[in-house]
Amino acid sequence: MGVLTIRKELMKTVNMVFILILLQACASNQYQSLSNEELKNVTSASSVAVKYFELRPFNLMTPTGVVRAEFGKGLAERAVAKMTDSGEMAVKSQGELLANGIINKTTEKLLDSGVNIASIDSDPIPSSTPKDLKYSTSSDYVLEFSFSWGATYLPLNWKTYAISISGSGRLIRTFDQSVVWKGVCNLSGYDDERLEATSEDFKQEKPEILNSAMGIAAYECADQFSAQLDINRV
Repeated sequence: MGVLTIRKELMKTVNMVFILILLQACASNQYQSLSNEELKNVTSASSVAVKYFELRPFNLMTPTGVVRAEFGKGLAERAVAKMTDSGEMAVKSQGELLANGIINKTTEKLLDSGVNIASIDSDPIPSSTPKDLKYSTSSDYVLEFSFSWGATYLPLNWKTYAISISGSGRLIRTFDQSVVWKGVCNLSGYDDERLEATSEDFKQEKPEILNSAMGIAAYECADQFSAQLDINRV
């Protein structure tokens, strides 16, 4: 095995470790299936409210180290700006596009399966990490989501980045605040070339590649969450 191949494999291992750390930053990667009895309740006359948390910090691994942006508007811009020459980037709403896309696609699938989605929050819950909130709502269940995303450079191709996306979902029965289902979604540009972007893509005023990646993630995560809920099994 040549020196170049060894270096490539080593860098890939380092980057994969970073991705695993990023993905584990989401609320919980523990999966909990929905019982048949609970599923019957959810698909009967029960109503479901959909809520989501603020996006987690955008993490970026460049050849010189990890950049971590804090919460709030512009978190992705501030992170990626540190790898650009201008100190600025045009991307304004990729995180929102990701979260909204996954939520909309997942709820569409649930509606098609006969689940009564009573409401979908238009604004996120202002919390940096999902917490066991005491939900007060007229709905019988709350379907709660949290998301994070980041990117890490590819070995021997430092201007190309593998986008990593992580999401978690919980279904909470409101009358006793019990968590009756947990689901996860993990995606990576290392496994899907459609989730790759260059440093130039992050600077584009109309970032078509990033928009495409967020759209792909929305469909993929919706499929994963829907499969884990397995609404149509009864």
